Amino acid sequence: IPTHSDEDKEWTNAHGNGESNQRKSGGITVHKIDDVKETMLREVDSLDNFVFVKGWFIDTLPELTNEIFSVLRLDCDLYHSYMACFKYLLPRLQTGGWLICDDFVLSGCKKAIEDSGLDINLFTVENNIAYLKWA
Repeated sequence: IPTHSDEDKEWTNAHGNGESNQRKSGGITVHKIDDVKETMLREVDSLDNFVFVKGWFIDTLPELTNEIFSVLRLDCDLYHSYMACFKYLLPRLQTGGWLICDDFVLSGCKKAIEDSGLDINLFTVENNIAYLKWA
């Protein structure tokens, strides 16, 4: 996760003013890709249908140009990370698919939803996770 920005109130309050640097780690949440795969294997039998892409959202998402998605489950934590996902992934979300935002409890997530032009009131929220059926 990159360094937080002013939109990420909880992170700023807990860790000081962010630099808004999308290519510098805040050092708070750093995981190796093997750790991510190990975690996923606790929930599924196989990773055959998964594609793992290592890198910053802002750097890797523009390269994913041919994929069409039926489910986007985003766990980005921060405003700028969500904004990058919305910019590059939402145009390829199938009608009738699902947008799921894992961090609806965080101000940066909510602000990114609003700033991207999505109607925050159309989301269903359960356990601080926001769900939107894409129309």
